[in-house]
Amino acid sequence: GDAVGRRPTPGAPTPEVVFVPFGAPGDRVVVGREEKQKTFSRAWISQLVTPSEDRTEPRCPIFYKPGQTPSSACGGCDWQHLAYEKQTAAKRKLLVESFQRLARIAHPPVEDTVGVTGAEGPWRYRNKVQIPFALGPDGKITGGFYAPGSHTVVPFDDCLVQSELSVRLFK
Repeated sequence: GDAVGRRPTPGAPTPEVVFVPFGAPGDRVVVGREEKQKTFSRAWISQLVTPSEDRTEPRCPIFYKPGQTPSSACGGCDWQHLAYEKQTAAKRKLLVESFQRLARIAHPPVEDTVGVTGAEGPWRYRNKVQIPFALGPDGKITGGFYAPGSHTVVPFDDCLVQSELSVRLFK
């Protein structure tokens, strides 16, 4: 689900592949905090220069925002920065590419993604929740979701993709 960019590397025959968590297709960004691997890098957005037309403002107050330290953001969901129609299209594309790459099915018969309908629209759709608990900085037990790529628990008051019942049970 990361955005993929390519950047020229001096002396290299091909551009370096850079995966950008929480990027949107068409974003123009400045990246910071990089994790270099042998054949690619993962870099976090430090500044959103020109947002993609597919980007939307996340409803969740603890969802990752460009320039934020990843360890202070919730990693419970990955798609709130994309308009809902773009989310469903991206999820379908990801599934098709997985079938092509892993199962070697050239044209997998994947239907369009079925969106969430009803009173809540694309919210409150999850029917399973696992909430880790940890000691907070104040020494008290806190529950929340892990920050992206870590085991740091980020507390929450409400989770808009979880059912209201699961949030009440958690509290």
